[in-house]
Amino acid sequence: MGKYLLMLKIAILAVCSFSLLAQAPKPVVGTVVAADAATRTLSIKSDDGTETKVKVADTAKVSQIPPGETSLQNAKPAELSAVTAGDRVLARGPVADGTMNATLIVLMSKTDIAKKQQQEQMLWATKGVTGIVTAVDKDGKIITINSRGADGVKPIKVSINEKASVKRYAEGSIKFADAINSSINDIEVNDQVRALGTKSEDGLAYTADQLVSGAFRNMAVTVKSVDVANGVIEVIDLDTKKPVSVKVGKDTNVKKLAEMAATMMAMSINGGFAGMGGRPGGAPGAGGPPAGMGMRPQQGAGAPATAGGAAGPGGRPAGGPPTAAGGPPAGMGGMRRPGGDMMGMAIDRSPAIQISELKKDDPLILSVSKTKEPNKVVAITILAGVEPILATPANGSRASQLGTWNLDGGAGMMGGGGGGGAQ
Repeated sequence: MGKYLLMLKIAILAVCSFSLLAQAPKPVVGTVVAADAATRTLSIKSDDGTETKVKVADTAKVSQIPPGETSLQNAKPAELSAVTAGDRVLARGPVADGTMNATLIVLMSKTDIAKKQQQEQMLWATKGVTGIVTAVDKDGKIITINSRGADGVKPIKVSINEKASVKRYAEGSIKFADAINSSINDIEVNDQVRALGTKSEDGLAYTADQLVSGAFRNMAVTVKSVDVANGVIEVIDLDTKKPVSVKVGKDTNVKKLAEMAATMMAMSINGGFAGMGGRPGGAPGAGGPPAGMGMRPQQGAGAPATAGGAAGPGGRPAGGPPTAAGGPPAGMGGMRRPGGDMMGMAIDRSPAIQISELKKDDPLILSVSKTKEPNKVVAITILAGVEPILATPANGSRASQLGTWNLDGGAGMMGGGGGGGAQ
């Protein structure tokens, strides 16, 4: 699903799942923010943001395990000096006066996690499939997706293995950490899906061992109004012609394409050199091809971004889809986006902007997460400067023209995000 978002979250879950450590006292699992081997102290920040001070007893057992390991049987003895900031650890012991007196430390080094992430990233990038759901056969456990590849968009029937890991992004979230166990019963037409498994020889069928889905969509819109104080943009959907309220959060990635980058993306998506004349939104313009809008895929459901657009669902995962060993990279990120990595690089290098810079009638392309209210969405990525991309009339809806941007790594995710991406 470029930057492909990496798979740290599953590695984290693996540490949490040690059956051996399920006894009292309750262990603390998190990331090391400070380590001092001389004083035998650690500071561990849990995934919920809680920070725990740890005093490691002289007699404490310190072990190290590889990412993805779920048993201490394969743990190897380690020294406390091996624990550094950024490592993942599990600490267990009694708590007194706000400090844990640890008798057990289990280490998963950040270096090992990075290597595992790279392996998973490559696996999802080369063996995985992504696409927009066009049909769901719940009894047969088969979904049909439109997947974009080098030879264009083609339908693929994805069968879900009986023992497959199936997850789904939480409503309004692109953080893989928020994804919940799911089934084919939760997947609907127009959802975005990423799967990892085995492809048939003709490439038209796929058996998924891992699958993650989300109620993500892409929208070509024009700005109706901007409420900076409340982080809300009112827009008009160019497909439905209906108003939509777009919530802009701290993880939303907001960027503006350079004209050259937008033109290059237009050439890739529209299959030709899109003209610059005419009216926005794809309406025919006198004297030249219609002008339109353009979009940038979410950055990797990646690292947190501000409403002004620092890193985000397209940059480092803020938790996006899928950044954990064993899960799709970045949010739902990890998918190959239209135009290839060159386009992703162009997007990643585009400047971040504030939503206060958006004006009425500005054309935008949005990568969003749907909510229960059909006229309200949560923005993952907001891309301005997109006129060339939609300069030619879309063959069908704008959303289908843009493909599965949410699932793309780097500038797109399903995201991610890492970021938390606002995958």
